[in-house]
Amino acid sequence: LPDASGPPPVARVGLPLRSEAPLRWAVMKRTTFFDKYDTVLIDWKDAPAVLTAEAAEFARLQRLRIAVDFSSGVNLFPDLRLCRIGSRYADSMAAMRQVISGTIAAGFADATYIVTLHRHPECAADTCAADFPVVLKEISDYVAAASGGRGALSLRQAPFKPAPDASIFAAAPALKYGVSASLACGGGGGYTPVVGPYVDTVYVAAAVSEPLMGAAGTTYAAPFTALDADATSTQAFMQCTCSILAQYPNATVVFDAWHNAEDVDAEFRDYDAFARLRARYCQSAPHGAAY
Repeated sequence: LPDASGPPPVARVGLPLRSEAPLRWAVMKRTTFFDKYDTVLIDWKDAPAVLTAEAAEFARLQRLRIAVDFSSGVNLFPDLRLCRIGSRYADSMAAMRQVISGTIAAGFADATYIVTLHRHPECAADTCAADFPVVLKEISDYVAAASGGRGALSLRQAPFKPAPDASIFAAAPALKYGVSASLACGGGGGYTPVVGPYVDTVYVAAAVSEPLMGAAGTTYAAPFTALDADATSTQAFMQCTCSILAQYPNATVVFDAWHNAEDVDAEFRDYDAFARLRARYCQSAPHGAAY
């Protein structure tokens, strides 16, 4: 593994770990990790176990960037509620503050925290739309105050989640945004790209048609190994993805495909497939990172 005196790792490329394993162990298990990534995403439920003081020292020495992802819990019930409906809203804010404060206390003051919006069926669309700017500002302000201005909040676009209104960013100027290339390039319904200084992350994965409960459907978190390298649709999808990456050259690129948490070979194959497809179909490197 590199140390603090060695060359910097690959810039701004992230991998979700999706595991409670100790951070050092999870990284060392991936023997080529620092050839590819410099950022890890930790699920909010795993954060207390993973983001310890020992992990913070390891991250500091390796210059590893950390993001805590609340997305899996934004479901109204039983986890996190971002609409101000009922007493569970206060419980949800308390739970988020506990994770954030614990992460900062362990030594990760510069961590980024990721959230999504509720799906419309989870609560009335008009109620949620009115609440989102207020709620996201509350969370953003807490992150800024607790971290001394070093931490950040990033709102990510996800399948079946509404696109943010500009009022959200007006209410919380420090809020960042993560765009989904698989949604934009795979024809995801309801996707509205957000442009401008808000974008700090681009999530990349393959969009693949598959049966869903007996009907045609699309998954937006498939590995790039699922794409037919010779298909015209793959060429169009990759060129679209590369154009989004080129639009945001300073954004963190997160490989967002779902894998078994223990299958590090699948992660490698996904990364390698993307690199080969990018080299084949994109005219130039779409991002500053060396992949």
